[in-house]
Amino acid sequence: MAFSLKKRVKSKLSISSVCDDDGNTLGEVLHRSTKTNKSKKNKRKENNLVSSDHTTSRDNEYLSGTRSLSADHHVIYRNQCPCETHYDKQLIEQNYSLTVDKLFDLLFGTNEFVRTYRQSQNIFDDTATEWTLNPETKCRERILNFKIPYESTLVGKSTITTREKQTIVQEVVGFHYIVEAEVFNQGVKFSDTFSLGMRYCLVQTSATNTHLCVTAQARFCKPVNGFIKQLIEKNTYSTSIECFKDLNNRLNLITDFTMKKRRLSRSELSLSIPITSNEHSRRMSRHDALSFVSLQQTISEDTRRLEVSSLSSPSPSHYPNIIMYFFILLAGCLLFIHLFLYSKLKNMDVLVDHLSNLVNTSSSISAREQ
Repeated sequence: MAFSLKKRVKSKLSISSVCDDDGNTLGEVLHRSTKTNKSKKNKRKENNLVSSDHTTSRDNEYLSGTRSLSADHHVIYRNQCPCETHYDKQLIEQNYSLTVDKLFDLLFGTNEFVRTYRQSQNIFDDTATEWTLNPETKCRERILNFKIPYESTLVGKSTITTREKQTIVQEVVGFHYIVEAEVFNQGVKFSDTFSLGMRYCLVQTSATNTHLCVTAQARFCKPVNGFIKQLIEKNTYSTSIECFKDLNNRLNLITDFTMKKRRLSRSELSLSIPITSNEHSRRMSRHDALSFVSLQQTISEDTRRLEVSSLSSPSPSHYPNIIMYFFILLAGCLLFIHLFLYSKLKNMDVLVDHLSNLVNTSSSISAREQ
């Protein structure tokens, strides 16, 4: 005779076990990393995805923020950035349910998250050097080179060649990172007169939360007119803010996925286990796996829906083009009307001259007859 036992089992599902290796899914984004050079382990296909004797996976530890600490250790996290001052223009300030090391890797690593973000920004021919230690400053540095297509109604189509130097000014693993970046552009007018300095401040405020603050400042290396200077600053900051809005949306998707994964890993399931067989346990395990797959598919659908909506919605930069085309059409109509009226007036002058000649001729004939 079989009877039911209430057994608490935590879901130990690994995201990589339900994702395609080459698919652009959130699971692949979370697990592909280049910050630490660790050899890839062979993936094992297991029929029973949930087991009471299964140990906590390394992926769950990575997503949950930090590994569990003993009661004897108490970690004190910062509640503010260690920087004394920030730059004038704030591009983004947000909290994410990620560890500071994971957020650093998402922003400055070589992974699927970075690749999809650069594709959304139409960046191509991008290359990056390895992080190397500068013997003079004792800071790690690297150089990024990439190209961005540029289109304007006045200038036309062009390509901006960008060189970005990134320097890790401060880094304390597990606590905070301060990264200085300086961007130089080539290929458009006045691009050689300025550079854009940005400061990334990543501070872990709790075991699972990290605060991100990015500020910027336009640095002019050549004197320019005051109006041109204001125009450069306005365009530079507005473009940077739009880029970081897209980055914030993508990081929020990662955060939501991480929080759902964490809640799922902590959830307790009541399983009915007969003494004679473990078949019912296997059925419940497969049901839990299918539930997780459906959860991931739902999040993937949300991601695709967000990308489609961003593509379908009109960009604010399109409105100046529409206005310009409207004025050109209006000017063409006015020119056509002007030419039409000019031709009519010219014909009227010819008719008036002809009538005056007829009147003079008739008056002269009548005078002769008299």
